[in-house]
Amino acid sequence: MAIREKTFRAILAEVAAGSPVRRALKAHEVSPCAFYALLDRDADRAERYARATRGGCDAFADEAVQIADDPLIPADQKRIMVDTRKWLLAKRMPKKYGERTVIAGDADSPISVGIVEPKAELLRRLVAGTPSGGATGPDSGTER
Repeated sequence: MAIREKTFRAILAEVAAGSPVRRALKAHEVSPCAFYALLDRDADRAERYARATRGGCDAFADEAVQIADDPLIPADQKRIMVDTRKWLLAKRMPKKYGERTVIAGDADSPISVGIVEPKAELLRRLVAGTPSGGATGPDSGTER
């Protein structure tokens, strides 16, 4: 089944407004298989769909804020609705909406990762006069 440009644009408009793609396809009587096959064949339409999807995620995030601010929605229902949207946004656009932890050092104390053979490291520290913990100074109990 060929999807006309007008129908494709209408589907993209709904997706960009935050509607799930399957709901938009059903509203326009387009089979998901035909839609995704079209995206596989046509790079321009695939890019347009990707932009609409990103816009839909932003609309979805705005909707989550509206739900959170709505005093008429009971708190338990509100939490479920917002959490569901947050979870979906984190999965769809993890760089923008995902929760991530960055482990990084600073310029004075960069993080380094290495494999150290324990006996060799202990021997090196003993020869150097450093205790096994590696700490030196007034608070470490050993001063040099």
